[in-house]
Parts: sequence; structure tokens; C-alpha cells
Amino acid sequence: MSGSSYSRYGHGTYRASAIPPLPKVPKERGRVSEDLLPFGDYAHINPYQQICADAELVQHMEQKDKQFYESDDWWWDHQRIRFIKSQLGLSVLLMAFPVAYFFVLLSFPYFFILSISDAVFEYNRTFASVAIPLVAIVGFCLVMIATVYTTQPAFNGLAKIISFLLTPFHKWFASRANRYMQNRQSELNRQTGMVSFAQGKKKPPLVAPFVEFDGYVESGAACSTD
Repeated sequence: MSGSSYSRYGHGTYRASAIPPLPKVPKERGRVSEDLLPFGDYAHINPYQQICADAELVQHMEQKDKQFYESDDWWWDHQRIRFIKSQLGLSVLLMAFPVAYFFVLLSFPYFFILSISDAVFEYNRTFASVAIPLVAIVGFCLVMIATVYTTQPAFNGLAKIISFLLTPFHKWFASRANRYMQNRQSELNRQTGMVSFAQGKKKPPLVAPFVEFDGYVESGAACSTD
């Protein structure tokens, strides 16, 4: 980081050692199943694994282009972090795929049992009353195991197929994606000490000093702000 980079930092720059006095909060800050994070480097630790991953990514990108961080496609550097707030629809879709995939796999032993049940009962009803539930239990267990180990490859394969089918519409989707990103791009700016939260294309972004936001740790180690 060069000296000229430091010269562009303003008076509002966030510094953990110089947090200004804050007004009293208007409501209770506690949340169910979430922990409020203190400001500053309160734990005096660095996330070692994340630092290593970021360093490797930066080195990889730098091999391709020394000025990669100046591109609009690069979302973070030592001055700011830009991000897109996760959308509920996409999250639901990602969570729904493993469930739907599980029931698709479960349909195979189900239809297999239906196809053989009449013949097995005609052969021996006592044998059928034991064999069919046993096949159902074994089939369910095998489907559970198969779901765990094949969901990710199946999802990747489906994504590739959809991407191939939509190739003729790539430019249209790219233009829509760029507009979507512009309308929903939020930013944490270290130079100004301000946070900008996008509110969609019909509303201007919500801009306020970083110290006016509370950070929370949710169940499952996900982070949120408010």
C-alpha cells in the first residue's frame, strides 16, 4: 500500500482506536439466537484461514493482471468492500434443490416396491409383509447416503446444462445482471468511514457512518448488520 493511498483517507475514516461518542440506541439491541459484536479489534486476533485464502486469491489474480484490483469486477481492496445482499428467493432455491433431489431419488425405490408388491404378495403374503418394509427401509437409507454424496455434483451438472441452453441469451442476461448489481450494490468504505446499503432501483441507498451500525453473529456463523 503506497503513501498516496493513505493521503486519500478523509477525517471520517474508521479507526478502531478512535471511535467517537455515540447516541443512546432507541431500542433494545439484543436479538434471539444472535450475538452483538463489539466495535474495534476487541479480540486482537486475525482469521488465519481467511487471510491465507485471500492471499492466495490475490496472488493468483496478480499473475494475470497487476492492476486487477482497479477493475469494477473486483469487489474489495484495502479501501472499500462492495457486496450484494443475499436475496430470499435465491436462498430458498438453493435450499430447495437438495430436498427436491432427495425426493426424486426416493421415487426410484418407491416405484420399484409398487412394481413388485403384487407379485410378492401372490407368492407369499408372510414373506411380502417382511420383505417389502425391509426393502423400503434399505432404499430410504441408500437414498439418504446418495443424496449426501451426489447433491453437489448433480447441482453443478444441472447448472452447466442450464448455462449451455441459455448461451444464445448470454448478452441479455449479462445486461440484466449489470443493472441488478448497480441497483443492489452496497459498500463499506474505509476512506470515508461510511456504509452504503442499496435499497433497490426505486430508492436511494441508505448511507451512514460505519459506527452507527451494529454487527451480529447469527447461528451458523453467518454475519449480519443493522
